[in-house]
Amino acid sequence: MRISHRYRFVFLSNPRTASRSIRAVLDEYSDIRSVHSSRVSKESPFYHHMPACEAKRAFDERGWNWFEYNRFCIVRNPYARMVSLYHHYLNMRTRIAPDLAPISKLKALVKYRVLPQMSFSEYILRPDKIRQIAMPLDEFIFDRDGTCLVDDIIRYETLAEDLPPYLQGIGIDVDPQQIPVMGASNINSYKGYYNDETESFVNELCHYAIDRFGYSIDDLK
Repeated sequence: MRISHRYRFVFLSNPRTASRSIRAVLDEYSDIRSVHSSRVSKESPFYHHMPACEAKRAFDERGWNWFEYNRFCIVRNPYARMVSLYHHYLNMRTRIAPDLAPISKLKALVKYRVLPQMSFSEYILRPDKIRQIAMPLDEFIFDRDGTCLVDDIIRYETLAEDLPPYLQGIGIDVDPQQIPVMGASNINSYKGYYNDETESFVNELCHYAIDRFGYSIDDLK
């Protein structure tokens, strides 16, 4: 995530929605840059994929008014996002994230290098674990009372067109060329990863995003 007191924004970084690229775009405008979750401390409580309810709690502890900031995040077709998460898992089997704390890096080496490689179905059909890794949009943006803590949600699929004018609206003039172009991927077929069981699982887990934004597995190649 990224926070700016000057521009009054909070960017909530949803995994596998170009979040790393957007954090890089916002770096020069941000007063607070998130850290890897393994490096959270009292002085640096904001971590990369922190959900809105936790971020607001940290704001409250510091006496900052959450609702005085422009709060936004990105949403992506959940069926495509799950495949992207799986490919991230595969990539981590050959390249461990460099910003991990030492103990977490050791755990990652065991997880990605020692344990057998999971299939796509094995990877996502773990309700508690996948909810932690790929938190559904409603859990990411709502508090326990059902209050939405985010002002704006930008679609990943139209990010290059929609993010620059949004940022301009809060006083940040970003060259559209800085915005990552979506669609460049080495994944030949997202839809081909699914069977009836995995499709039903994602449909149930991510029903809020699917219903609100009209996503479908048939949107995928």
